[in-house]
Amino acid sequence: MHEPQLGRHDLVWIEPAAWASALATVPNWLSEPLLVDWAARGWPLIVRRSVCNEAADLVPVGLPLPPALGKKRVGLTFPTTAIARCSPPPLLADIIPSAPTSWLPCIDKLLRLDGGVRSYGSVAWEHLTGLAYISDSSDIDLIWSWRAADDTRTLLAGLESIERTAPMRIDGEIIALDGMAVNWRELYSGQTEVIGKRLDALIAIPRDDFLAGYIAS
Repeated sequence: MHEPQLGRHDLVWIEPAAWASALATVPNWLSEPLLVDWAARGWPLIVRRSVCNEAADLVPVGLPLPPALGKKRVGLTFPTTAIARCSPPPLLADIIPSAPTSWLPCIDKLLRLDGGVRSYGSVAWEHLTGLAYISDSSDIDLIWSWRAADDTRTLLAGLESIERTAPMRIDGEIIALDGMAVNWRELYSGQTEVIGKRLDALIAIPRDDFLAGYIAS
């Protein structure tokens, strides 16, 4: 069977039986009804960066519980055989119904800047689960696909301009062709070196190399 090619922020849905087996290894999680029923409700997890003690052949995933439950972060690993399906994070355009009304003018500007922008974070989780994730202090977390250097510079300038009057902080990453991601603020700052994030590592690379389409060996 073809194994899915997963990147950071991709969504995965775990088979309920595999989910129950994983929770059984962490007894204190069994007291949280949302966690017990998470897979059965058809809610996803997000692919995250692995940590040093996790097996390389397992997929590292996680989820944040809603603010009302303390924003606890749950991290687990699964074999690819436990994944029922997967998808990229949702398009920003698709989660508009879950966004606060005060955010809508800003979201409209973001979509005019790049209609293909995707979202993760509180708004995406509220959209995916129907649970209350958004608070007064929530950011909007976004993902843009890499484009040619001049187009990226235009995007970065547009983001800086939009955020000046935004009712929330605009956070997020630009993801290169090989899956490496760099925070948009780092790229906009003009610093000569930026931190690239991959599933298995953090890598310091020259900013100009990333803008030019750097592929890690």
